[in-house]
Amino acid sequence: MDNNKIKTKVKKKKYELTPVKITIVSLGAFILMLSIGISPGLMGNSVSKESYKIIYNGNGGIGKMEDQIINYNNSTRLNKNEFKKEGYYFNGWIAKKSNNTWRCYKNNSTVDWTTQNNCNEYGYVIFKDGAYINDIVNPGDTIYMYAKWIK
Repeated sequence: MDNNKIKTKVKKKKYELTPVKITIVSLGAFILMLSIGISPGLMGNSVSKESYKIIYNGNGGIGKMEDQIINYNNSTRLNKNEFKKEGYYFNGWIAKKSNNTWRCYKNNSTVDWTTQNNCNEYGYVIFKDGAYINDIVNPGDTIYMYAKWIK
């Protein structure tokens, strides 16, 4: 047996990665700096003081959707609906905050977070599938998006 050879065991680990932003600054053939920006998907599903969380609810629909973390001060698309409800079509999302207020019209024109009774009078704001949202709550808050179904 050759004394210069060492036997090693390597355990393989499986990693699931989401896209990352890699910035390389170089001068000719020399790399001066490598900066890797890790996407929120690699850090789990936690809400920071610079983001808020959206939890999707099928509201009687069948299926599952992953929660969405939205960075504050960043216009972001809502995830596309993945729920199905037999005999109904999806009309959009109705938003409720964790403090039990809903995103509704007031006085038929302005939009605000208010009680469900006010929503019943003037109407809920319907967020269309894949709509862009931007800072509709404070950082650290949670929004529950309920599927709106029409027969």
